[in-house]
Amino acid sequence: MIRDSGMAFARLSNGFSQFYLLAENTDENSDKSFESIENIRKVFALFAEEHLLKTIIYMYSKPCIPITAELISKGTGYTMHEVERCMKIICENNLAEQIKIAGIEGDINAYAVRKEGCIIPLLQFADEIAKGSPFPVFNMFDRLKPLHN
Repeated sequence: MIRDSGMAFARLSNGFSQFYLLAENTDENSDKSFESIENIRKVFALFAEEHLLKTIIYMYSKPCIPITAELISKGTGYTMHEVERCMKIICENNLAEQIKIAGIEGDINAYAVRKEGCIIPLLQFADEIAKGSPFPVFNMFDRLKPLHN
């Protein structure tokens, strides 16, 4: 821990356990830590569209390997046209990238999610808010002494 205070968030559920440490913002004006409120609003607008959100969640439910639009279509139940529309928007917003895989019959388009997985905590926090969880905080910590003597 590099800060004196903050909180730890843990979400423990079957097959989807995560743990995050969140350092307390030491700045009195938290607006300064966000680059652009308008850009953040645009991100939330992406998740507000059901087809985009379901496509993103489906992609993150798969192992961290590129997947084809056909597999996304099968997994989400959306038409290929709708999957291609969603993937265009998702890629334009840097949530995934389109890659080409060379095959015998020519190049195959595939999509890969960003490996750092920053979407996972965002969706988990949104889920806790949607469920009305009053305090999805596992533990608060206050450390005023150094880590070593």
